[in-house]
Amino acid sequence: MDMELTRSILEAYAAARAAWPRVDLPKDQFLRHVEARLPEGGPGALALQDLYLACACVHQVRGANEALEAAHFSRLPGALRRRFRNAPEATLDEALQLVRQKVLLPGEDGAPHLATYEGQGSLYQWIKIIAIRQVIKLLPPGDAPELFDPLSWSEPASPRDEERSHATRELHERLREVFREAAASVLTEEERSLLGQYYKQQMSQKSLSTLYGTSQAGISRRLALVRETLGAEARSLMRSRYGVSVEELGSLIADQSRLDVTLSRIFGSEPSPF
Repeated sequence: MDMELTRSILEAYAAARAAWPRVDLPKDQFLRHVEARLPEGGPGALALQDLYLACACVHQVRGANEALEAAHFSRLPGALRRRFRNAPEATLDEALQLVRQKVLLPGEDGAPHLATYEGQGSLYQWIKIIAIRQVIKLLPPGDAPELFDPLSWSEPASPRDEERSHATRELHERLREVFREAAASVLTEEERSLLGQYYKQQMSQKSLSTLYGTSQAGISRRLALVRETLGAEARSLMRSRYGVSVEELGSLIADQSRLDVTLSRIFGSEPSPF
């Protein structure tokens, strides 16, 4: 790692220490953790304060789990209740317990799932997606589609916004169809396979780098390129087919976490159309 890059990460380390003053993560551990996840755009593209907390939890630093609970897990009950208004309370409680176990307890490889968090997008959204998937697994077949719209991250609409909400849902459904079509038409078989492994099998970028014989940064760039390719084709189809403006498209698919949920729905929780 060159000196300029190290200096930039150390500055981020100081900011993260200030954000989590009761979590004393050693500097060298943070440097190694970030270096293993560096994207092509450098550390500025990462959620470094979230990576600091994730790294501290993985290494069982005193106070880290409590900080994670206060900052993120404590927000999940309300978020899940808003998303799954008709789900039994016991189902949501069970999902929350399973999410804590999945995120924090060692898996088959000896490391908690939290170790796979790459810092690309907020840690809270990353955990929330896992929680939503867990609830869907626990719900009876047929209930999840009525309870959960994977693209709808805004709060439920009020009655006076019902017409606007309906139009938005229609636009989301069109976008999902367009992404499926774009994936079939512009991606190679290997690229579709990569998305299936990342979103359906939930393989980490580290595992994929081993499988494909490349670096973790190389896998990160490959995934970013595939997302960019799909996004460009989806924008083109939405504009030409439905007359959707650039501004509307930007609000729908510019956000990384929202795009990840869309691709997860296509390549993950639903049977793959390929």
